Amino acid sequence: MHPPGLPEEDITTIGAWADAGAPLDVAESSPVQAPDEPEVAGPRADRVVTMPEPYKGTPEELDDYRCFILDPEVTEPTFLTGYTFDPDQLEVVHHSIVTRVRAADVGAAQGKDRADDGPGWSCLAGMGFSTGDRIAGWVPGQRPVVFADGEGYDLQPGDVLVAQIHYHYNAATPPDRSGMTLQLDPATPDMTALQSRTLIAPVELPCPAGTDGPLCDRDAAVADVAERFGPGAPVIANGLHVGCDSTPESIAATFDGQVGTTTCDFDVRQSGDLIGMLGHMHEIGSSYRLTLHPDTEDEQVLLDIPVWDFAWQLSYSPVDEVRLERGDTIRVTCQWDRRQRHEDEPAWIVFAEGTEDEMCFSTLTIRPDPPPSG
Repeated sequence: MHPPGLPEEDITTIGAWADAGAPLDVAESSPVQAPDEPEVAGPRADRVVTMPEPYKGTPEELDDYRCFILDPEVTEPTFLTGYTFDPDQLEVVHHSIVTRVRAADVGAAQGKDRADDGPGWSCLAGMGFSTGDRIAGWVPGQRPVVFADGEGYDLQPGDVLVAQIHYHYNAATPPDRSGMTLQLDPATPDMTALQSRTLIAPVELPCPAGTDGPLCDRDAAVADVAERFGPGAPVIANGLHVGCDSTPESIAATFDGQVGTTTCDFDVRQSGDLIGMLGHMHEIGSSYRLTLHPDTEDEQVLLDIPVWDFAWQLSYSPVDEVRLERGDTIRVTCQWDRRQRHEDEPAWIVFAEGTEDEMCFSTLTIRPDPPPSG
């Protein structure tokens, strides 16, 4: 457990230093050095898995989604109890989502790999390998992950991991060979298998006031997303409104010319303890909030990021126990500010995969209650 909060005494000290003009107590020429010890202890390196060979993209494909099989070579029931995703080329790796693919489905993943030229295969529009369960990931700023004793994600003999990596290119396309460091423990009867839940809300940001262009028309913007990411991308952008009981018009109505907001409520499907939370947006994200029991006397803010920073995306663990009961409501609220980035060509922004598109994406890690005995 690594609580990110600061004691009140430290907050007061930092405030006083800022009020004094933030003076330096060392020469301005002093080099900045990383500490000798890491801020958070990493997992044991029981197994290190990497892409079979480097992958090199092309600048013609600005946002390249590629899936790779990472085989942990599990031959007996095992638990993944900690990990790091190890991006090789940080300047082009935007994020990675890692799914667990059961042995029965590995042949289908291998078939996709063989059918696509070069290492891995193209997996556009966030689809990845749809038969897998998301169990790990990486975004800029991510810390190492080590679960509490006695819990993790179960891996059975023959299971593999599939890493969907989003590469975002400019001029340079360095060959990348990312991988993972895995902490693995034998499965025992008292181990608890964790579950993940993904919460995704729609994005609808019209062009800023006083601007115009062909892509300011939503239909044209959605067609552009389809051209860039395939026919499944508009299905996601439009379909998210169904689960959130919203429409493009209702979300767009929150836009005041620069700032827009989306809100979506989700029912809890599995009773248990909430042990991890992650919020994800892109470059014009301005704030993020996750709320349990919204609009009730029991309302509890689970995660509040008042100033969003794309380069500082952390997974958070509650300091105090957070119980989730089946049927509870969790609300996700994302806000964006288009003034945070210069846009050469204005466009209506919907939920899409590019770095210069936007998302409202959340993941929860849940320790489920054991099944009833008898």
